[in-house]
Amino acid sequence: MKGRSISYYVRLVMFCFAITSLPVILLGIFSYAHSSGVVQNNVNAQKALSLAQIQTNIEQVLKTVDQSATHFLSSHMVRSALNEPLHPTQFTLVNQLKSELNFLQRLDTGISDITLLSTAGQWMMDNRGLYRLDDAELTRTYADFMQDPAVSHWEIRVSEEDETLPDQSGSLGEAGAAAGPGREEDVRSGAEESGQAIPGTGRAAGTATRYAEGANTGGCAQQLQLIKKLPLTAFQPIGLAVITIPACTLGEKLSFDASQEALLILDDRQQQVWTQGLAIRDTETIGQSLAMRSAPASQLSLALDGQEHIVTYRKSDYNGWTYISVIPQAHLNEQSHGIGWYTLWICLALLALFIVLSWMWSKRMYRPIDLLYRDVVGTAEGQPPVRGGDELSAIGEKVNTLFRTQRELKHQLHGHLEQLKTFFMIKMVLGGIKEEEIVEGLDTFDMRHDFRSFGVMSARIELENTRFESKDYDLLMFAVNNMIAELLPEEKRLQPILISRTQVTVVTSDSDGAEPFRQELFSLAKRVQDKVDEYLGIPVYIGVSLTYRKLTEIPRAYEESLEALRAQKRFGGQTILDFADLGENHTLQYAYPIALQTELIDAIKLVDKERTELLVGQFVGEISSNASSPHDQQFHAVRLLMNLLNVAHSYEVQALTMSRQQSLFDELFQLDIGSDGERWLLQMLVEPILAGIEERTENRHLQVSRELVQIIHNEFETDLSIELCAERLHYNPSYLSTVFRKSMNVPFSTYLAQHRLQVAKKWLVETDMSVKEISERLRYNNPQNFIRSFRKQEGVPPGKYRELQTGEQRDGTSTAEGE
Repeated sequence: MKGRSISYYVRLVMFCFAITSLPVILLGIFSYAHSSGVVQNNVNAQKALSLAQIQTNIEQVLKTVDQSATHFLSSHMVRSALNEPLHPTQFTLVNQLKSELNFLQRLDTGISDITLLSTAGQWMMDNRGLYRLDDAELTRTYADFMQDPAVSHWEIRVSEEDETLPDQSGSLGEAGAAAGPGREEDVRSGAEESGQAIPGTGRAAGTATRYAEGANTGGCAQQLQLIKKLPLTAFQPIGLAVITIPACTLGEKLSFDASQEALLILDDRQQQVWTQGLAIRDTETIGQSLAMRSAPASQLSLALDGQEHIVTYRKSDYNGWTYISVIPQAHLNEQSHGIGWYTLWICLALLALFIVLSWMWSKRMYRPIDLLYRDVVGTAEGQPPVRGGDELSAIGEKVNTLFRTQRELKHQLHGHLEQLKTFFMIKMVLGGIKEEEIVEGLDTFDMRHDFRSFGVMSARIELENTRFESKDYDLLMFAVNNMIAELLPEEKRLQPILISRTQVTVVTSDSDGAEPFRQELFSLAKRVQDKVDEYLGIPVYIGVSLTYRKLTEIPRAYEESLEALRAQKRFGGQTILDFADLGENHTLQYAYPIALQTELIDAIKLVDKERTELLVGQFVGEISSNASSPHDQQFHAVRLLMNLLNVAHSYEVQALTMSRQQSLFDELFQLDIGSDGERWLLQMLVEPILAGIEERTENRHLQVSRELVQIIHNEFETDLSIELCAERLHYNPSYLSTVFRKSMNVPFSTYLAQHRLQVAKKWLVETDMSVKEISERLRYNNPQNFIRSFRKQEGVPPGKYRELQTGEQRDGTSTAEGE
C-alpha cells in the first residue's frame, strides 16, 4: 500500500487499539480500586468481629464469676458467718463455707482462689485455711478496699516476685502495677508482725504472706481480682470477698495473630491494664485519640511508632474497659497489593492481545474497503485505480454520483407511481381489501388516512347538444378528473380516479358533524360544475353519498354515489343529487352476483377448468342481464377483475405483473362485456391464474389436508365440523371439503367417523369405560346411535366386541403359558 492508503490503515489500527485498550485500562483501574476497597472492608469487618469475640469471651468469664460470686455472697450462710468469730466449735459453719468456696472454683471460669474476710469476726478464709486478723493489720492491708466507693469492682494485680518472669500471656500496664505491689507489701509486713493461724487448722503462716503468696497463680505474673464489700446490700460493710483469676486463663481464650497484631485493654481512665502481641510504645496517642471519641465501637487510622496502623476499638458497657486491636496498615494492604499486581498483569496481557487483534481486525476490515475502492473507482478497462487521495473520499464521490442517478430514475418513475396510485384507489373503491391494507397503501402513496369522515362524489358528463362527439368522452373525462384534482386541495381529498366512464373522488373532512360536511360536499360539487362549464362548456352530473367514518365503507359510499347518479332522471334531471335525497326507504340494489363469484373463485383455487369456464359464462351472462347500462356492466366486470387479481396475488402468479395488471384495466374499459367479456376474461385473466395456481395447488392441498387430519386426531372428542375447521384455517367450507375429499379420497365426516370408531375399539379393549361413557366422549347424541354405527361397521355391538376381544386375549395368554 502506498500514499494515503497506508496512513488510513495506520489510523484505523490506532483507532481500533484505542477503543479496545481504553475499556481494559478503565476496567483494570476500577477493578483494582473496587476489589481493594472490598478486601479492605472485609479485613476491617473481620478484625472488628474478632475484637468483639475477644471482648465477649473475656466478659463472659468476668460476668459468670461476678454472678456466681454475687449469688454465693448473698446467701444467708455468708451473711450469718460475717458476724460470727468462727471458733473451732463452729467447724460445721466453716466446713460449709469451705465447701461452697471449693464449688465456685470448680466452675469453668479459671478461679484460682477466693478470699473471704470479716472485720466483725476478725477472720480471713481462703484455699489454705482460716486465719485471724487484728485491727492494725486490717487498717494497713484492707483500708483502701474498704474505702473504695464501689461495692464491687475489678482490679489487676501483679506479684512482686513474678515481675521478673517472662511475659507469657501479656504484660501488666501502669495502673495494675500501681494497684498491686503496695498493698502486697503492706499485707506481708502486717502478717509478719501479728498474723497467726487459728488453732486447730494445722497451718501457721503470716496473714500478709498468705495474701501475697496464697493464690495459685499458675506461673502468671498477673491476676484479675473481683473485690466485693460484704454484705452486698449494707450501707456499712463489715467484710470483703476477693476472687482471683490468673490472667493466663483469659489469654487462652484470645484468638488472634500475635505476630501481626497488638491487643490492648484500657481501663475506664484510659490507662493500660493489659497488652499482648506486637510491641506498641506509643500507647498515649491511642488513649488520647480514643478519649475524644464517643462512639462505643469504631475504627481509625493512627500513625504509631513511625508507621500507619489501623486501630479497632470497642468500649465495654460492663466495666468501662476499652478493647483495642492495632494492626499495621502495610499488613492489611498485602492482599490489596497482590490483587493490584494480578490486575496489572492481566491488563498487560489483554492489551498485548488487543494489539494483535486490532492489527488483524483492522487488516480484515480494510480489505473490503480496498476491494470496494477498486470496484467503485476502478477504470473502465478494469485496471487498478490510481491512488492519489483518500479511498473513502473517492468512494463517497462515486456514491454521490449513484444517488444523483437514482434521483433521476425516481423522477422518471414518478409517472409510473401515479399509475400505481390510481390502481390502488380503484381497488379500494371497488372493495375486497382489508382496512389495514388500505391504511398501509395510503401510507405508501403519501395519502392521509387520519380524517374523521368522508363521502364519495361521482361525476359523469353529458355530450348531447354540445360541440363534442362521443369519441371525445374519455378525453373530456380525463380533463374533468384533472380539474377536480386542481380544484380540491390534497388535504380535502384522496387521489381522483376514473372508473368505467365515471369520475370518482373520495372527499375527506376533519369535522364530526354530518350536516356541515354535506353542505361542504355540495359546495365542492357546485364549484366543479362551474369550472367545467366555464372551460369546457358541457354539463356535469354529480352524485353524492352519505357520510361515513370507516375506510372499509368506501365501496358502499361509491355505490351510493352511483345510485344517486342513476336516479337523477327520476328527480327531474337535477345535476347534483345526494343519496339521502332518495328517501329513507331507498336501499341499494346490488346486482353483483356474490355467490356466483364465490363459486368461481373456489373452482379456480381447485383448478377445475371445466367448471371455471362454465361459471365465467354464467357470471358474464348474469351481469349482462341484470345490469341495465354498459357502465354498470363494466363496473361489475372491474370488480370481478380486482377480486381475481387478489387471488392471483395470494398465489404469487408470475404472469400477472403490475404493469400487466394496469393494462388489463385499460383493455376492460374498452371492452363490450356482453359480446366479448367471457372470451376476454378466460384468455386474459382466468387461464393465466389457473396455470399459476396449478403449479402450487398440489402441495397446498396436501398441507391443508394434513392440518385437518391433525385437528381430527387431536380434537375428536369435541364437536368438530368442516365449518369450524374452515373458520379456524380461514378457508371457505365448501372449498375445504373439496380439498380434503380430493386428497384423502373420503369426505371429512367419514374420516372423522372412522377415526372415532378406531378410538372406540381401542377403549373397549384397553379400558373399563362403559358404552355410554364412550359414546358421550365421542360426541354421539345417545348410546343407541353409537351402538347402531358400531354394529354397522363391525357387525357386532360394542359390548359383544369387547367380550370377543377379551376372550381372544385370554385364550392367547393360556396357550402361551401351556407351551
